[in-house]
Amino acid sequence: MLVGGIILSAPLSDSNITLEALRRAESPFIAVATGRSALSGLSVRIDDLEAAAAMSRHLRSLGHRDFGFIIGAAHAAESVSH
Repeated sequence: MLVGGIILSAPLSDSNITLEALRRAESPFIAVATGRSALSGLSVRIDDLEAAAAMSRHLRSLGHRDFGFIIGAAHAAESVSH
């Protein structure tokens, strides 16, 4: 079976080992939710800061006032404080 391309989700989208293996194999790929720069290849990202703000606004509109935050792995792009 021929593979036309590979979609990598986190954490593989930030794995140096995985990305280098795909480059060596000349396999086309796209990284989803990566913290890498756009110069590293094709990728799809969201604005995590705006997404969190939109979720907070929505929850506040429903009457919620107290929020907690559970941070992810320190190396994950989503966990980096802005």
